[in-house]
Amino acid sequence: MNIRHNISLKPYNTFQIDVNAKEFVEIDDFFELEPFFAQEGRPEKFVTIGGGSNILFTKDFDGTIIKLNTKGIDIVYETETEVVINAQAGETWDDFVTYCVENQYYGAENLSLIPGTVGAAPVQNIGAYGVELKDILLSVGVFDTETYEYQVFSKEYCEFGYRWSIFKKTENIGRYIIVYATFGLSKTEKYNTDYAALKNALSAYNTLDLRTVRQTIINIRTTKLPDPSTSPNVGSFFKNPTISLTQFEHLKDSTPNLIGYPQQADNMKLAAGQLIDLCGLKGYTLSNAAVHDRQALVLISNGL
Repeated sequence: MNIRHNISLKPYNTFQIDVNAKEFVEIDDFFELEPFFAQEGRPEKFVTIGGGSNILFTKDFDGTIIKLNTKGIDIVYETETEVVINAQAGETWDDFVTYCVENQYYGAENLSLIPGTVGAAPVQNIGAYGVELKDILLSVGVFDTETYEYQVFSKEYCEFGYRWSIFKKTENIGRYIIVYATFGLSKTEKYNTDYAALKNALSAYNTLDLRTVRQTIINIRTTKLPDPSTSPNVGSFFKNPTISLTQFEHLKDSTPNLIGYPQQADNMKLAAGQLIDLCGLKGYTLSNAAVHDRQALVLISNGL
């Protein structure tokens, strides 16, 4: 465990906001969490971060930042057709996807190049190109900061939904620290290529393999989304709103080019990016923040 004080958080958040943390704790073994929180004078105000791609600091943080550096990707068991893999929370998410692709494990490739860590991925139930984390996740190991206990939450217990999990409930925010995640992947060749942009891009290939699918997704993402190292941002995090079919038809009267995708119960999902664009906000700048001029779903930072 490495504990430092008055540390700049600029290298630890992809908005690159230059603020300080009163205390900064790096955890290399998740079993260090129990003695850290159980000690006298445990931190009352703390935030756990992974890759810093889902957080916005607006001022110095008068508390403790906890960063898990835990590493390890291990096979729990495997058969001829499937494999169960355990990944530590501190692993970079895309490193985990790379591991799966290189070992011919199918299921994670559509989630290539999503920023962040393995530990952060279940919180948001990350998703891209027709696949969500819940499609490959089996369970997560957590540390309860209130009881100091380690627990295992099944996928069902996590209540995964569209960009949603039990960890986003108000009463749970900050309570549970995800320390590892367990995934179930296929060793039998299969791809999810129904997402329109991906399907169109892959139509140029006569045959597919995991590396081709992954590289195609990376190409699409890098074309659409700015590099955080040159344009500080946290990627696309807006949710596509869902409205009733009646509301959609009413809006179509005034906005004929409005995009909608049919959902269950006579609902329509709208494209958040188009809505922001229709409001004339693409490229809009306010102080040191801006909507990206080529991708309305991305907010960028010009510093603080």
